[in-house]
Amino acid sequence: MPALPAALPRPGPLHGPYPQRRAEGETLAWRLIDAAGDALAGLPGAAARAEARFLRRIEALPAPPDAAAFAQELAGVRAGLSRHGFDEAGLARGLRLAAEALRRSRGQTPYPTQLRAARAMLQGRLVELDTGEGKSIALLLAAAVAALAGVPVHVVSSNDYLCARDAEAAAAPLALLGLRAGAIQAELAPEARRARYACDVCWVTARELGFDYMKDGLGASPPLLRGLNLALIDEADSVLIDHARTPLLIARAAPPALAPARLAWAQACAASLREGEDFRLDAGHRAVELSDAGRARIDAADAAAARADAAAPRDPRAGRDLVRQALVARHLLRRDRDYLIVRRDGRDLLQLIDPTTGRAMPGTQWQRALHALVAHREGLELPPAMQVEAQLAVQSLFARYLQLGGASGTLREARLELRWFYRLPVRRIEPHRPGRRRELGTALFADAAARCAVVAARARAVAAAGRAMLIGCGSVAEAEALAAELCRRLADDGAARVQLLHARHAADEPERLAQAGRAGTITVTTLVAGRGADIACEPAVLAAGGLHVANLMHNRSARLDRQLLGRAARHGAPGSCETLRSLDDEALAESTPRALRALARACALPGGWRPAAHDSPLPPVRRRAATAFAAVVQAAQGAADLHARWQLRRDDRRRRIALAFSRGPV
Repeated sequence: MPALPAALPRPGPLHGPYPQRRAEGETLAWRLIDAAGDALAGLPGAAARAEARFLRRIEALPAPPDAAAFAQELAGVRAGLSRHGFDEAGLARGLRLAAEALRRSRGQTPYPTQLRAARAMLQGRLVELDTGEGKSIALLLAAAVAALAGVPVHVVSSNDYLCARDAEAAAAPLALLGLRAGAIQAELAPEARRARYACDVCWVTARELGFDYMKDGLGASPPLLRGLNLALIDEADSVLIDHARTPLLIARAAPPALAPARLAWAQACAASLREGEDFRLDAGHRAVELSDAGRARIDAADAAAARADAAAPRDPRAGRDLVRQALVARHLLRRDRDYLIVRRDGRDLLQLIDPTTGRAMPGTQWQRALHALVAHREGLELPPAMQVEAQLAVQSLFARYLQLGGASGTLREARLELRWFYRLPVRRIEPHRPGRRRELGTALFADAAARCAVVAARARAVAAAGRAMLIGCGSVAEAEALAAELCRRLADDGAARVQLLHARHAADEPERLAQAGRAGTITVTTLVAGRGADIACEPAVLAAGGLHVANLMHNRSARLDRQLLGRAARHGAPGSCETLRSLDDEALAESTPRALRALARACALPGGWRPAAHDSPLPPVRRRAATAFAAVVQAAQGAADLHARWQLRRDDRRRRIALAFSRGPV
């Protein structure tokens, strides 16, 4: 009796012309089943033995000797995968052929760890691979095998630059397999987008993917996408967690709702309110809570404004909300940290900065008059008012894929949330060669001046040793100030050269990354040089000890710290890293209670301490105390962020039920 067709996640009679998962809810029974499956799969050595058998199966397959044999094997693999799905035999043949295509087109032979990662992703898992272990190749192998089975694949990446880079690198090996690669960019017109999505494998950001999915739900004809079949997510924790706090919105221009005079009134009213008495700031969630006294003062000011303009009666609740947003703009948003002022077509424009990648986000606006308030404060042209037509949470988008997989270097801290929200288990794969990164530790400094002196001394020592250095800062403004100070302090050092890399350098980012691995180069950066940035060091730099990374920023998650520190010692190369925090850092001060900051001052390094050499470790006692302090602060912030993401997921589900969207694609 012939075998039944495999239930692959692809368009067809089983899933229809626009496949997607219809139900978003998770029952307690499913969670218990998942937990039981995890417990069984976690038996000692079970997963390792299964992977060892799989690798032996791949090694036993002969490589096609010539083009004719390759074409014959390709036809057989296509037929087998289409008929039987992702079974062990089909996966082994598919990955062996994809690896051979990679070797023939790019001269690269995948490591066993990359083959294991590709297999795990096609089994619906997230894979933690250390930075430098070749996640892009593992994702390419998995995408190629799925595409050979006839499954439309979306490879979801963090930004447009990485999408274009990875799609270009994948074009040649995919072409050998008879497959097409495409990449979605923000500026693409609808017809070009539709053509890119029609490729066998399409690289796209979660933001562009969500917007295009909502456009299909609003009646785009023909649809832009071919459904939500299979998504392989690069930097999965960034996409599924860090970007999940803000919903995606499609809006259209509406008549102006607020006149400049009204915005000026709100800003003046916000300036008159007193923190602690009239309002309380919540920096972590970028929110303001008004007290009874604050609401009374706002209502009185609004009533006085209404008497002065009797033709414009106002709702007191709208006045309070507008002043609340003005307080957020005044106290919680900073130029060159949260947004940039850029010159385009002869006009100054406001551009938001992505808090998890450090990159500019052109075309994105804050909601509820916040964007207009900031633009008015900066003296810019006011943006048009926007009316929301569609809204989608990132969690809801990926919950509708028929199959998910992905990889990242920092998943272990988030594995419970990834399992709870997305039903995605995490598989840790050890590196193919031992790591050589030297961890010099974590230190606290009483103020930024003491820390800057240590950074300058470290930079001088690193440059003198013939190495390169990467310094991570929390904002564009901080990076530019530090770079200027380092240029002043190192002006007499002919071995050191300071360069900047942040959101203003999107056009020449590859060139600056290439310079960052050269001897004596001190690169001052933001989170732009975190995820996806591969800094290739010169042979002389590797011989001298490799790249040294100093993390000066306070991140709300230890995952972001690990992403930046992981730029050092990639691919088994030597390198070192350290974390240097200052107690007067704005991001740290906003999230740390005063009592805890006072206790931490006792652990701060004295101002006169300097590293004795380019690889001098930090003092051990103070290092342990500083590490514990950071862990406590990040744990509290992580819990608050998790609660915010859970609320967004819950509210999004309730909104969909209320609007009866469950039968449509959005």
